[in-house]
Amino acid sequence: MNAFALLNQEFPDTQLVIVGDGPLADELKDLASSLGVSDSVVFTGQVQNPTYLLKVCDCFVLSSDYEGQPMVILEALALGLPVISTHFDSIRDALPDGFGVVVESDPTELAAAMRSFVDQGQTPPRTFDVQAYNDEALAELYAALGVTERRASVDRSPVG
Repeated sequence: MNAFALLNQEFPDTQLVIVGDGPLADELKDLASSLGVSDSVVFTGQVQNPTYLLKVCDCFVLSSDYEGQPMVILEALALGLPVISTHFDSIRDALPDGFGVVVESDPTELAAAMRSFVDQGQTPPRTFDVQAYNDEALAELYAALGVTERRASVDRSPVG
């Protein structure tokens, strides 16, 4: 929120959409108010399928300190969104090289990355090949498990 407030001072037409809910929701709303950006921040709460929200955004920003497997980054990439993220342990596993910007978890650095995006305009990222990503992930899994042969498909016919 602090990074967005810095950006919003310079670009007052920017908006931040926060999707989800949790124990910090009220604290974030209070912070938006105290930073003077309440009118520029939308809190959606929990959304069953946020794809429609992502499709109308210009950029995806993840400011987490920790993520196990940040699937939301892959979802943003699959929709063609540029990604800006703070650094956390699993970020490089989820965000392939050349598909986004990663900065330290500092409001000034995050604001600078968002400012750079706004200054450069809405340039789409490299095309993210979902199938190739899935194939590579499966190959890594099979190698880790020592599986040398893969079945082309799974037989889902009823037993009996």
